[in-house]
Amino acid sequence: MLKFRKKLNRVLPVITAAALLAGISASVYAYSEPSEPNFFGPFPHITSETTEDEPPEESTTEETEPPVTDPEPPTTTPPIEPPVTTTPTPPPPVTPPTTPPPVTDPPPVSDTTTPSDSGSDTTTPPVVYATITLGFYEYNMLTGDSVQLTYQLENAEGYPPVTFSSSDTNVVTVDELGYITAVGPGIATVYVITGGLNASAIIGVTDPVKTPDSLEVEQSEFTLNVGAAAQINARLFPEDAAEGYAIIYTSEDTAVVTVDGNGLMTAVGEGQTRIHIEGGGQSAYVNVTVSADVAFVTASLSGYLYDGNGKPISGVHLVVDNLSTVTDLNGYFLFQQVEQKALSIYIQGAEYAPCQFTLGGDTVMYLLFNNNVLTRMESYEALVGQLAINKVTFSFPTVVLTAGEEYSLDYLYEPKDASVTDISYESSNPLVAAVGQIDGVVTAKTPGEAIITLLLNGGQAEATCIITVNAKESTAFSPLIIIIESLICIAAAGITIFLYKRYKKTLINSLDDEDEDDDLHDIE
Repeated sequence: MLKFRKKLNRVLPVITAAALLAGISASVYAYSEPSEPNFFGPFPHITSETTEDEPPEESTTEETEPPVTDPEPPTTTPPIEPPVTTTPTPPPPVTPPTTPPPVTDPPPVSDTTTPSDSGSDTTTPPVVYATITLGFYEYNMLTGDSVQLTYQLENAEGYPPVTFSSSDTNVVTVDELGYITAVGPGIATVYVITGGLNASAIIGVTDPVKTPDSLEVEQSEFTLNVGAAAQINARLFPEDAAEGYAIIYTSEDTAVVTVDGNGLMTAVGEGQTRIHIEGGGQSAYVNVTVSADVAFVTASLSGYLYDGNGKPISGVHLVVDNLSTVTDLNGYFLFQQVEQKALSIYIQGAEYAPCQFTLGGDTVMYLLFNNNVLTRMESYEALVGQLAINKVTFSFPTVVLTAGEEYSLDYLYEPKDASVTDISYESSNPLVAAVGQIDGVVTAKTPGEAIITLLLNGGQAEATCIITVNAKESTAFSPLIIIIESLICIAAAGITIFLYKRYKKTLINSLDDEDEDDDLHDIE
C-alpha cells in the first residue's frame, strides 16, 4: 500500500499537467471553430420574421437612422427590412406622387418700407445705438500734473452714472469726476464705463527733466602773486541734476588773470578782476586780486587719502596754501599748481591736525587719516604698514580630525592691505591637538577637543578654531569582522539544513507508521 501511494504521488502531477494541457487545447480548438450567433449577448441576432398580420413597430420620430449592418456572414435567415416609421395613429396609406412638388423661393425682403395692399404701414424703425465719446484717447503727462477727462453720451437715456477707474494707480489715479493725476512714470489705462458702454484712454507718465537750481563756489575771494595759480571749485546742485551740464569759466580781464576750462586761474599782471562761472542755467563769480610780488615756482601735488582701515576717503575737502580740492571715490586728489615752499595740508574741518611738508617739484603723496591725525607716507607700502588689523577669522572655525592626522590652519584678516608683523598660535590642550607657533599646522594626538587661538600683531586681532579629534580606526579590524560574520552565516545555514533534513525524516517515518497500521487493519 505504501509503495502504491508513493507511485501515485509521483504520477499524479504528470496526470494533472496532461489534463490541464488537454483542457487548454480543447479551449483553443473551440475558440477557433465558428460558433452559433449569441442570442444573449449585447447585440443579439434577430431571427424572427415579421408577418403581415402584425403591425409594424411605431417610432417616436419621423426619421430613422439606417439600420446597422451586422458584420456576421450571411445566414439562412432572410434579411430584415427596416421598420416603417409611422405616427402614433397610423394614417391610411397614401400613394406618393410620381414627381416632387416644385420648390418656390420665399419672397425677397426689401430694406425699404413699402405699404401693403391693405394700406397698413409696415415701416421698421431704425436701430439706434448708445455711444460714448471721450475728449481724448491718448495723453502724455509729467509726474505731478493733472488733467480732466471729458466724455459725451448719446442715446443713453436711462443708463447708470459713468464710473472711472485706473489700471495702475502707481502711474495715474482718477476720481469719480474723471480728474486724472499723474503719480509716477509708466503707462496706465483709464476706463470709462456706464451700463454696457465702455471706453478707455491710454495715459503715459514721465518724470520731469531735472535741472540744477544753484551753482556754489567754495571760495569767492582770491589774492595771488604774479605767476601764481589757484583752482576754482564750483559745483551744481542738486547733484543728481548736475550730470550732463558743463561749467564755463570766463575772465573779465585776461591781462590780470586767465582761466582754463577746468577753473584753474593763472595770475598774469597786477590788478583786480572777476571770473564769471556759468552752468545749467545758473551763474556765480569770484573776485581775484593780483599783486606785483613775484610768486614761487609752482608744481603739481596729487595723492590718495586713506582711513585707518586702509579704505579710501572720498568727498572730503583738502586745503593747501589757500587752494582746495575734493577727493574722488578712490580718495584721489590733485592740486595742479602749488608754490614750491614749506606748506601744510589739512582736511577742511580738521585744521587742528595739519600735515607739514616741503614741496619740491611734482609730487605724489599718500595720506593716512587715523585717530584724527593726518600723516604723510612716502609710498603705499609704507602706508599699509601702518594700518592696524582690526579683524581676523579662520576659514573653517571648526575642524574634525582623526588621531595622527595633520591640518594647516588658514585665516583671513582686514584690512587686507595691512602688514602682518607678528603672529602666534596657542592650543588649549596640546595633548589632544598640538599647533605650530608660526606655521599653524595642527597635529591631532588623542581623542578629545582643543581650542586653537591666533593672535596677529601682538593682539591687534584674535580668532579661535575648535579642533575635534576622533580615535584612529584599526585597519585589521574590518576584515576580522567580515570573517566572523561569514562564519556565523555558514553556521546558521548548516543548522537550517540539519533541521530541515531531520524534519523530513520525521515526516517520512510518520507516514510509514500510518501505512503499517492500515495494512494491519486490512489483514484483520
